Amino acid sequence: MLDKLPVRKSGIWILQKHRPLVYYSEIFNQAMKDKDWENRIYFELFAGPGRCFIRDTNEEDLGSPLKIIKTNFTKFIFVEMNELAAKALVARLKEHPHAGAVDIWCGDCAEAIEKIQIPPKSLIFTFIDPTRIGHAPFKLITTLQTKARSDLLINVPIGTDIKRNFHNYISRTDANAPLTAYLGSEEWKDLPTNTPANFCRRFLDLYEGRLRKLGYFVGTTKQVTTPNNVPLYYLVFASKHPLGEKFWNETLRRVNEPELF
Repeated sequence: MLDKLPVRKSGIWILQKHRPLVYYSEIFNQAMKDKDWENRIYFELFAGPGRCFIRDTNEEDLGSPLKIIKTNFTKFIFVEMNELAAKALVARLKEHPHAGAVDIWCGDCAEAIEKIQIPPKSLIFTFIDPTRIGHAPFKLITTLQTKARSDLLINVPIGTDIKRNFHNYISRTDANAPLTAYLGSEEWKDLPTNTPANFCRRFLDLYEGRLRKLGYFVGTTKQVTTPNNVPLYYLVFASKHPLGEKFWNETLRRVNEPELF
């Protein structure tokens, strides 16, 4: 802990998540800065403390908020449930040149998204990054779309949560079942459960289908894996404007380019 504040432990695969997130933010801001929008807002749910400890390299790296704060959004909204993590993020951002454009909410994301006021004529890029599906009900997305136009990047934790807790999840078929809340539908109950892998592939298709029913274009999904190529989670991109598809395709092209060292 370089600054003695809490950090979030992670694997080296977090870099696979941050690269497309930052690339898309840069493309988004560059293309939209002269358009007829008064605000370009970055909105992150499950923001964390702002720094990560990467176990594989025994090194620290910037968390997504401290990487995104370097981009040219006109406003940044971060939501974090854990009080210690939220306070650490406040401390890490308070001296940044963009600090005056930052709002940090500590609390449940579902409650925060109901209360947060989005200024008129705002264009938003939202990053939803839960560790467990129980933290990110589909209602987050349906509520957000009533407030403003937003492109979405969603971490769907197939390997890190759904597959890992498969038997517990499929045994819950009541009205408050985690899979039902996360999908916003009981359609998952019709999926084959012969293997976790088969169920999860079909569940991801259902999730993307739910976004399409809301009028979103869903882009090519970005899989995030361990160094041994074990799938962890999927980054699902969604937008209601054709430019979103263009920006996401450009993002994936950049991500797939070899890095120069």
